Amino acid sequence: MRHAVIAAAFLLLAVSCSRPASMESFVKSDGRDAYGRYPFELQMDDSSSVYDISVMADMVCDKETFSSFEGFPLRVTYLAPSGERYAETVWLGSSALSGHSYFGRTLYAPYRSGLVPTEYGTWRLLVGVPDSLVARYRLSGIGIRIDRKKKN
Repeated sequence: MRHAVIAAAFLLLAVSCSRPASMESFVKSDGRDAYGRYPFELQMDDSSSVYDISVMADMVCDKETFSSFEGFPLRVTYLAPSGERYAETVWLGSSALSGHSYFGRTLYAPYRSGLVPTEYGTWRLLVGVPDSLVARYRLSGIGIRIDRKKKN
């Protein structure tokens, strides 16, 4: 009986220590790298899962300034654990507005859904935004959210 109780306690401890199904990270604009990119690390090491990635941008601009905002390009570069590099440009538009205050605007949009990495491990994600738009809309930072889901 004593061994069963100890085994159950260890099993409960192992289950409660599992990795979360989602992670969020935010990089302030003053935390960009030497090339002006927002750096992130993504743990995509579970081969039994697919990943959804969303992007968020915070801007410190009033309604008048935001009224001219149509969106901005995000230059996204992935660095695989092996060093392989993949890049693309995507658009984060004004339709992604998810919240606002008098002096701030938050954009939030899905970026990739059901992503299966070409290799498993820690990936680096670098997000570039043109400096002119960072200044114009007072972009305070970029955030990402990654959700891990079991494959069907």
